[in-house]
Amino acid sequence: MATTATKGPEAHVGETVAQARGITLSDLRQVVPGRGMPPEARIMRSNNNLDVARHDDGRLYFAFRSAPTHFAHPACRFYVMASDDGGENWQLEAKIKRGRDIREPRLLSWNGRLFL
Repeated sequence: MATTATKGPEAHVGETVAQARGITLSDLRQVVPGRGMPPEARIMRSNNNLDVARHDDGRLYFAFRSAPTHFAHPACRFYVMASDDGGENWQLEAKIKRGRDIREPRLLSWNGRLFL
């Protein structure tokens, strides 16, 4: 699950809902920038618009936008990474650069195929 940090009494609302549905939550971990990033990923200042999916191959896939600023920029790129150790370490699967601003990558694991 990807989330932003919350403080105060509302911080436990998500935990309560997850427990009621039988979902186990792990500690939050910063991925981008982070220790387990592949060296060939050129991470810029603004990293956002992410999606995460667990695929049929058992690996965790993570897609996100990286750009110099949060605002539209032609240097923007998507990264798609995979992890076989629960997100501790990531391998670069794809780098997508179109020369214009791109946003909101979405991953879908369906019928043995992974779609972006």
